[in-house]
Amino acid sequence: MTAIAILTIAGVLLIFAETLAMCGAFFAAGALAFAGAAAVAVFEFGAWASAGGGAAFLLSCALALVFWSKIIPKTCFSREIYLKSSESGKSPARDTAGLVGREGLAKTPLCPSGVVEVGGGLFDASCEDGHCEVGEKVCVASSSPFGLKVRKIRKDL
Repeated sequence: MTAIAILTIAGVLLIFAETLAMCGAFFAAGALAFAGAAAVAVFEFGAWASAGGGAAFLLSCALALVFWSKIIPKTCFSREIYLKSSESGKSPARDTAGLVGREGLAKTPLCPSGVVEVGGGLFDASCEDGHCEVGEKVCVASSSPFGLKVRKIRKDL
């Protein structure tokens, strides 16, 4: 009985240590401690006794969650670990509307998407023709904040 109690208490402490360290090792060790407690309970008291070990494991995980979501945010310790400010804004998309009609070169295979060079800059693009090999000349058909639509320039025309 003493081994079960020691392993269960060690499991609880390791689960709570995991909430501080957040590395996974303490959780794994805590889970192993609970598994050991359950194994000892099976050998000493039978299969139904090991259910108590499983229940203790789930309860300790639930208590750790409640501890960190309800209790810790109200302490002075939370100022050290929680972000209190926020930032807003968005990343500006490159203006590619002026590239429509310009010629470029496929820098990667476009199957149908890849990278093209137009006017000295590299851009994400998709080929309206479906596939374009590296080094083929392309013409920019349209642009959007998500990339360019290009067409292969036919040599036989």
